[in-house]
Amino acid sequence: MAKKAKKGKRVAKQVAALSAEVASLKTQMARLRTEQRTALKAEIESLHKKLRAESQQVRQKTARAAKEAKGGPEALREKVAKVKDETKPTAEAKAAGVRNKPQEPVASVEQPPGSATAADPDLNKQEVKGREEQAEGKSRGAKGKKAGDWEEQIKGKAEEVKGTVREAVGRTARKIDEK
Repeated sequence: MAKKAKKGKRVAKQVAALSAEVASLKTQMARLRTEQRTALKAEIESLHKKLRAESQQVRQKTARAAKEAKGGPEALREKVAKVKDETKPTAEAKAAGVRNKPQEPVASVEQPPGSATAADPDLNKQEVKGREEQAEGKSRGAKGKKAGDWEEQIKGKAEEVKGTVREAVGRTARKIDEK
């Protein structure tokens, strides 16, 4: 019996040691889980901060783009009005100069290449170039609209307006040459 008692005590000590080891492992595991949770929470918070910062940047870019888009057409209108205002007095001054000039007989007159004459009612180079720019601008604007690129749309519209102005200048020059 003494052997059995010794064996029982030994087994009880082993069970107690194993129980203590299991308790220690459970404590370690709980601590590791807490550390993992803390690390994951910190990483999640860091990612949230980055996401908020990128979100803010996108909102700012969108707001800037919307502001530029609203101001873009108006700025173009102002430029066109300015160009028209600058072109009109120049054309009128040329017309006045031509009207006030006495007509002298000329043996031969060389017409600038591409300009219209009384015998040649075709468009001059400025008008043709203006129409080409208008077509290119419309095409560019349509591509921008299809792609959803507002900058390309504005550039297309600007090119179209530039072509319109150039065509008007060419038409005015042709009419002056015809008189």
